[in-house]
Amino acid sequence: MIDLLARKALAWAVVLFAVSDRAFASDEIDYGQVEIAIAGVGEVTADLDYGEYLAGECVSCHAVDGPKQAQIPAIAGRNREALIRAMVEYRTGFRKNKVMQTVMTTKGNEEIAALAAWYAAIER
Repeated sequence: MIDLLARKALAWAVVLFAVSDRAFASDEIDYGQVEIAIAGVGEVTADLDYGEYLAGECVSCHAVDGPKQAQIPAIAGRNREALIRAMVEYRTGFRKNKVMQTVMTTKGNEEIAALAAWYAAIER
């Protein structure tokens, strides 16, 4: 029971972090389409080895042992679904950050699923 409550509390903390992130963007984007894209990634079976390979690009900023700069969030050990949501929001332009948008527009569903699974699997 306590484990379930702790997991729910963690899930809400992740949601609140995502909502409070100042990277939110345009009102022009239909968030329903973003949700559809998120669901599409969630249906993909993630390949952890592929995620580790792809993370070679990501770890230059999102290092496994913590961010290299204070304004870059640490993502190791975060909830898989929250990571998928963030990456898809950057890919669709809902979240604004030139670097992240550039990187995520080159990632398909398989890549995002693999990256999210790999980063989520890291113990902090």
